Amino acid sequence: MTEELYGVQLASHSLSCTAVKTHFPHLKVGCSVHSLTESKEKEEAGADYLIYGHIFKTKSKIGKSPKGLNKLKEVINQTELPIIAIGGIKPNNVKEVFDVGADGIAVLSGILLAKNVKNQSYEYYKQVNNEVK
Repeated sequence: MTEELYGVQLASHSLSCTAVKTHFPHLKVGCSVHSLTESKEKEEAGADYLIYGHIFKTKSKIGKSPKGLNKLKEVINQTELPIIAIGGIKPNNVKEVFDVGADGIAVLSGILLAKNVKNQSYEYYKQVNNEVK
């Protein structure tokens, strides 16, 4: 495995992207963002990709309004970095996320809370492979 395959995903409250890139220039650095402003800041700080969300309503963000597909598209269109969408993504809305231009999806509770993790994982696999062909 080559060094360029190693990386770190930073939360908004983590070390700065600049600090990580300064001390570990070989790492790929992803940053979690929740607005276009944050996206531009992390892009300028040297992030390699962004995880943006939450896109849809999710039990892990109770009381917080989802960003929605329009805001996701705005971030995609106004940054040069790959954008991974997260938050409330289910197999039945994967196509919508890719249709607005997301480079990928990140899923947590959609798989971790599934009654049958294997079957649910396969449902995501089928949806993603239909969208990236």
